[in-house]
Amino acid sequence: MKTIINSLNIFFKKRDNLIVFFIILFSIIGVSLNVFIISSDELWNFQNVYKLYNGFELYKDANVICTPLFFYIGNFILHLLGPNFFSFRIYNIIIDTILFFSTYVLCKKLKIPKTISLIIVFILMLVKRYALVLCMANYNMLALTFFVIGLLCILKENLTKKDLIFQGIIVFLIAFTKQNMGVYYFLAILVIIFLENTTVKKKCINVCMILIPLLLLGIGSIAYFQYAGILNGFIDYAILGIGEFGQKNISLNIAFIIIWISIILLNVLIFKQMKKNALLTEKKYKILKRVIIISIFLTFSIFPIMNFAHFMIGMYLAWIVLFYIINFICLDIFRRKYLKIAKYGLIILVCIAIAFSFLNYLNWQENSIKTYNSPYYGGLLDTNTNDKIKNISEYIQKSDKKIIILSHDASLYMVYLKESNGKMDLPFKGNLGMKGEEGLIEELSQMQGVEVFIKKEEDDMNWQESKLVRNFIIQNYECIGEIEDFMIYALENKN
Repeated sequence: MKTIINSLNIFFKKRDNLIVFFIILFSIIGVSLNVFIISSDELWNFQNVYKLYNGFELYKDANVICTPLFFYIGNFILHLLGPNFFSFRIYNIIIDTILFFSTYVLCKKLKIPKTISLIIVFILMLVKRYALVLCMANYNMLALTFFVIGLLCILKENLTKKDLIFQGIIVFLIAFTKQNMGVYYFLAILVIIFLENTTVKKKCINVCMILIPLLLLGIGSIAYFQYAGILNGFIDYAILGIGEFGQKNISLNIAFIIIWISIILLNVLIFKQMKKNALLTEKKYKILKRVIIISIFLTFSIFPIMNFAHFMIGMYLAWIVLFYIINFICLDIFRRKYLKIAKYGLIILVCIAIAFSFLNYLNWQENSIKTYNSPYYGGLLDTNTNDKIKNISEYIQKSDKKIIILSHDASLYMVYLKESNGKMDLPFKGNLGMKGEEGLIEELSQMQGVEVFIKKEEDDMNWQESKLVRNFIIQNYECIGEIEDFMIYALENKN
């Protein structure tokens, strides 16, 4: 028996990366699939990817306000696996598995024991019942994944020119996924370079090593945008319109702000104390300092919409630093007992996660949409939403007029119909380009022979939608009917 146990221990030690990868994968699959399709970030992101698949262009037929890498990869996956929600959920599983597996590798590189490393992964995965996984496929999670991969590749004690060139590529990948997170990562790398290099010449050379691939890839992207005829739209939505997004979508949470400041201060102060008391070797000090610098810059991505998901994404590396410190203290004081308890705790966490994922998978398998030619194949729709999609889509298909659903719910119907009304499919403040709400009103005022759907009740609007635009329609056009939870207005000149 002892021989068998020893053999198993050797097997797991040598292949822990492979085993952990599949543990993470199996813990995510069912949870990611068993999700109802509602008007949320997942649907809005799928809509933009689906528009690409159907031949529409970002920044022209879709008012995307971030850089496009997430959508281009999503389009590739839809072409590879099929144009439906099941494929998009696979995209989410891929992103999350890579993120959490990279987190495990990062923790090991920080010399955290394997058992504790995997516990940290499960804590981050399971918090608030899979909050990060249930963000579903989106550009924030993809950018965070690149953040962790970039950090993994900067933990070498001495960075070579190849390492710095690779960091330039990582900066581009993050910036091409979400521009502000790319800026934060680039600034963090600059701080590391300027703190660690003694001569001005060395600092300049290292910065140039990062800038060369970044500029080359950036210029190539701009050239492509120009060739595709979307450069002006990209500038309008992803650059000039950002000001309105930041001003009109601020959602602060005092509790999160207090936690944010407290965790950062705690990490920095304990780190300094550990250095002062010579608890860290020079190599560990250098590596942990880099992690803390990058983690601090990442936290700024929690603004301006400070909900739980954005908060967890922004604080992701800060939590890992905090767990590192807790582990360091516990190993120093309770080493044997601590590791023994951790092993039992890990077994419990793994069993809970895989069982929960499996039960979710069974529910998904039983209730998911089985119609393969539907874009909602593999998803879950409640009866009321399904009926609304059929009724409103049938009305639109029978109408001889152009129909615009000016609501956050528009995606439910535009995806089903494989159509696009450009920015009006997601009429959020900050998603409307440089001219903002006034620009949308100007476009609507010039339309004739068009029917516009708006919510019957103002309270049913998404908080990011424009009440100014809604009031303009109500005051200037005639209500000609209603369908489901929408009022129908005819955009005809009353005169």
